[in-house]
Amino acid sequence: MIVKKRICLFIILFISLFFCYPESSEKYKIGRVVYYMDGNIQSAALNSILKWKYHKIFDDRWELESYLREQKQILIGKKVFKSVTTGYTVLSDDRGYSEVEVAVSMKEAWNIYPIPIYTYDSNLGMVTGLSMYYNNFAGTLTNLSLSGYYSPVKSEITTGLTGVRVGSFDLDFCISQIWEEVKSVDEEDEINLKYSYAKSEFEVSFLLHLLKEMDYIISPRVYLPFSYEFETNDTEKENEYYIEEGIIPSISHMLLYDQVNWIGNLRQGFTVSLENGIDYLSEERDYLVWFDGILKTYVYTPVLNYNSRLSYFYYYNGYRKNSGDRIRGILDYKLTGTRGLFWNQNFVIPVVKIPTAGDLHLSPFIDMGFVSDDNKIFTRDEVLYTAGLSLTVYPAPLPNVQINLDWGINIDDSTESEMMITSVLYF
Repeated sequence: MIVKKRICLFIILFISLFFCYPESSEKYKIGRVVYYMDGNIQSAALNSILKWKYHKIFDDRWELESYLREQKQILIGKKVFKSVTTGYTVLSDDRGYSEVEVAVSMKEAWNIYPIPIYTYDSNLGMVTGLSMYYNNFAGTLTNLSLSGYYSPVKSEITTGLTGVRVGSFDLDFCISQIWEEVKSVDEEDEINLKYSYAKSEFEVSFLLHLLKEMDYIISPRVYLPFSYEFETNDTEKENEYYIEEGIIPSISHMLLYDQVNWIGNLRQGFTVSLENGIDYLSEERDYLVWFDGILKTYVYTPVLNYNSRLSYFYYYNGYRKNSGDRIRGILDYKLTGTRGLFWNQNFVIPVVKIPTAGDLHLSPFIDMGFVSDDNKIFTRDEVLYTAGLSLTVYPAPLPNVQINLDWGINIDDSTESEMMITSVLYF
């Protein structure tokens, strides 16, 4: 009997609390934003990328806090801050909603640094040079770079300014001078084409934000190729087929959907890019048209992460040089064609994490793909398979820098392998 009374009393108390406890209906509105900055970042640059929703009424504090987490992730994704925190305090609550002051605190990382280039690439040989980066140029969140390198088969000097905010657009500027040696092989895996050329290039890219995660990028370019020197040409085409002369105007456009978030030095989400371009060959009065599509996915867990990249290219009235660069374990010049399909998979294992030093990741990988020509019938024998290991170091003091080593081997021909040491992630 006592037990039944206690149960009834509990039910009555629970129902009373359910109806008496007011459902949270407090609404919130951002009144002002205050930045606490350790570094030279400018408030105008922060406002231009965060675009605070001052006119939005948030239905409850959970919606407000979710929005602040999204804003924080935008800053983390810039990879120029050591730490970012957000919070808010209520200023007034006499208008049917609580007006709040948002506080954003950030500590900027050291973003001006030279990087000596002394790496090895199976395709280029020993690569030496110097890169200078200023990844938050004058506190504007734009990136200024000047780099130059030399190798026995390719050299380049490039100056770039990226992320310049002008109205609704982000602008990128790039000027480069390239010297390159081009090679290809025949069906017997013997080099049947070898020539070198120099090229000057100027490019401007306009990035327009369509949706929260979707951008449209249009890129006018001007090429000036010159100084061709042929060493070998045992193909069925004359030298003139490979020579491009005069000023070559070009334009490309890309639709980019990016829903990837950095979780420390790991990633979660996916990104899709569809790009189409056209080059006008002024001397030949002809066109080169190309298409490139890439889907990248990132699956995050604290123990094992999965990165995948599926890509396809097609060239009309021309061909893509060094098509093997999308398969680790195959020398780049071994594949030359008008179309190609590739699937790259990385299995990322975080091995060491030292807050003051950095992170070390090991990534076994499997790559596969093929390259073919329009005038050839595709066969399954053309599909290539490779496997290998990537080692990546993320230095803690420099969040914009990665040191990456990829080593892969051709599964069908174990005598062929490829090694690359770079400061650019493969994915």
